[in-house]
Amino acid sequence: MPGRLNLFQRTMLRWDEMYPYNAAHVIELAAPLDAPRLRETICRTLAALGIGALAISEDERSYDYAASAAEPELTLLQLSDDPLAVLTVEIERQINTRFLRSSPFLPVRFFAAEGTGHFHLGLVYFHPAADGEAAVHLLRDLAEAYLNPGTPQQLLEIFPARRDLWYRQ
Repeated sequence: MPGRLNLFQRTMLRWDEMYPYNAAHVIELAAPLDAPRLRETICRTLAALGIGALAISEDERSYDYAASAAEPELTLLQLSDDPLAVLTVEIERQINTRFLRSSPFLPVRFFAAEGTGHFHLGLVYFHPAADGEAAVHLLRDLAEAYLNPGTPQQLLEIFPARRDLWYRQ
């Protein structure tokens, strides 16, 4: 789906050229981590929402956001006696790791940190592509799909007013 970038999105792209401009959110799920099921849930949810490969024009004035079969990055971590320290290090690493945008790219990546009977799911997103509200709703959709397998997914409508911030204007 092609579209035009607004002034603020173009400004964020320039900031990203100086230093990675990413954001991260983490939630805790009260369920054991099943990595293959989580990966499948992520792929299915992204496909259902139409979040795929993002191509930004050379002049940074337009984009093309199309469905993609690209496998999302999912980093698996093991929690230690200090889970907050493990998550803090990974969040810092993720927000400081640039999304390579030299070709169409998936503007999200994930990490999961396994505990005993629960796990933390982290979403890192290319901040010019989305805002915190869109990220929180995506995490909610992922959690509901993971915790309720086999139930038809009731995804957030991605195009309502003020919730259309995945480069969809």
